[in-house]
Amino acid sequence: HALNQKAVARLAANELNKSYEQVNLIVCHLGFGITIGAHRKGKIIDVNNGLHGDGPFSIERAGTLPIKSLISLCFSKQYDEGELIELLTFNSGLKAYFNTENIDHIFTLLQQLSDEEAKIIKAMTYQINKEIGAMAAVLQGDVDGIVLTGVLAEFDVINQFITERISWIADVF
Repeated sequence: HALNQKAVARLAANELNKSYEQVNLIVCHLGFGITIGAHRKGKIIDVNNGLHGDGPFSIERAGTLPIKSLISLCFSKQYDEGELIELLTFNSGLKAYFNTENIDHIFTLLQQLSDEEAKIIKAMTYQINKEIGAMAAVLQGDVDGIVLTGVLAEFDVINQFITERISWIADVF
C-alpha cells in the first residue's frame, strides 16, 4: 500500500501543478485492506494499520472492532489464535457481509447493489470517511487533495458515497 500511496500522491500533486514535496494529501488505498495516509510535503506522517485491522472494514478485513467484544471472542474457545487471525484478516469485511469468497461475485454485487448491499457499502464508506476526517485533523486542515486508489476506487458508487461526505475538506482525485 505504501508504494501505491506514494505513486498516486505524485500523480495528484502533478494534477495540482505542484511537486509531491509541496502538497499535503490524504491518500486512501481501498483494496482488500484499506489504508488511509496523511502525506505532508512528500512524507507519509500517519497511516492506519490496514493489514492488521486498524481502520475501516474492507473486502477481507474486519476493521477496528470493539475491544470488549474482541476480548470475549478471543477467550470464547470458538477459535484458536491462528483461526481468529485468519478470520479477521482475510475472511471478514465484504466477504463476510456478502457471504462469498468469490471476489468476482463481490465486484458484480457492487455494480448492482440491492438496498441491503447499499447499506453495507454506506457503512464501509462511513468508516472510510471517519478515517479521512482523522487524517485531515493530523494535517491541521491544510489539505490540498484527497486521493482514492485501489480496486474499490474503481466503483462509482463507492466514490460517490465517499465524496459526498468529504469533498468539503479538499478536491477528490
